[in-house]
Amino acid sequence: MAAPRSNNVPELGPDDVAALDAELRLRLGSGLESALSDRDPVTWRAMGPRMRWVRRGVPLLGLALPAFPSAKEALRYAGTCEAYRAALEGKGVRALPGRLALSPGSGRITGWWVCHAPPEAQSLPNLLRRASQDEARVILESIVERLLTTIQPSLGLDGRLDAWAIRDGELWALTTGEPLLRDDAGRDLLDPEARLAWLPGVSRPFLRAIDRAALERCFHPRGALADLLVDVRALAGGRWRHELTEQARCALQDPFDEAELVALERERQQAEALRDPLCRWMARLTR
Repeated sequence: MAAPRSNNVPELGPDDVAALDAELRLRLGSGLESALSDRDPVTWRAMGPRMRWVRRGVPLLGLALPAFPSAKEALRYAGTCEAYRAALEGKGVRALPGRLALSPGSGRITGWWVCHAPPEAQSLPNLLRRASQDEARVILESIVERLLTTIQPSLGLDGRLDAWAIRDGELWALTTGEPLLRDDAGRDLLDPEARLAWLPGVSRPFLRAIDRAALERCFHPRGALADLLVDVRALAGGRWRHELTEQARCALQDPFDEAELVALERERQQAEALRDPLCRWMARLTR
């Protein structure tokens, strides 16, 4: 297995964590109204809110993590993230290095997973909106190839477009802060409940099954390709849908049908309609 490339993400201290928390509260508390039109919006990954942030002129991408109960648990999380990056690099997937930033508090440890932010114009959704059919074909074929050759029972990979970017002309996976690793017995190395920690406890049972299904898709090439297809359908309005569907059909023995993709789209919409407002409320309350 190849060793990961060097990590040049800057070290961040408690003051930086406080600044990130304050910026998150500002963006969420404002409702992203016109006064904050110059700020990038907060987006949502499975682990929590994610936002772009500039520190001393360096653009960073921060993933706000649930509070850690102890320094030991925080370091275990960071070790799992680095192991995940190493596993992806060993499979030939360029994975964005990250660094854990912590700030001890009263009875808890606040944390962010921070990496260098690729230019917004190089995010996959933005690139594909502007791409010609030939350019889109090359990008999508690259993602499909990585999903098919990387995913295995112990190593997952996210097929959604916002999990990828083009950096220095290469395709990079952005989600090292959400490590998709399992042991030989099929147990997740990162507790799946951590993906629900931003939700109020009473709401978790309603989303646990949906989140578990989303997690399982990352460990099966067919599931990850379904996530990719749904994103492309929404983004391109069908412009590349037939072509990408044919790519997936050629790669899989069990191809998708329309009803399956429509059901997945509906499941996502229902989950986002319930989860995102609750997560925003919890982030304002706890950070």
